[in-house]
Amino acid sequence: MSADLETILIYLQRRYNILREVCSLTEELAEAVERGDTVSASLLLDMRGEQLQRHADCEEQIILQTAGNSLRARYLRDLAKGPLKNVKSCFKGKTEQEKMLEKRIEDLRCRTEKLLDKIRRIDGGLNRRISKNR
Repeated sequence: MSADLETILIYLQRRYNILREVCSLTEELAEAVERGDTVSASLLLDMRGEQLQRHADCEEQIILQTAGNSLRARYLRDLAKGPLKNVKSCFKGKTEQEKMLEKRIEDLRCRTEKLLDKIRRIDGGLNRRISKNR
C-alpha cells in the first residue's frame, strides 16, 4: 500500500508544480493585459495552454492509478481526488509510513486547493477586465 501512496503523492506533487507554473503564467498574463501588451499576452496564453495540457495529462494519470472498484482503488481515489474532509478518515489501521504519506498528501492537496483558488481569482479579474474593454 505504501508504494501506491508514494505513486499518488508523486503525481499530486507533479500536478502542484504544474499548477504553480500556471499560476505564475496567469499572473504574468494579467500584467500583460494591464499594460495592453497583446503580443506578450498571446505568447503567455500559449505557454499557459501548454501547462494546462500537462495538467490534464497528469490528472489522467491520477485517474488511471485510482481506477477500479476494489476497496484499495476507492481508498486511493478518495485520497487523491475526494473531498479533503475524507482524507482524515483514512488514518485507521495504517502503518506509520502510510499515515505519514497520507498526511503529506493531505497537506499537498490543501496547498493545491489554495493555489487553484488564487488562479481562479486572477482569471476572474482577467475576464472582468477583458469583457469591460470590449
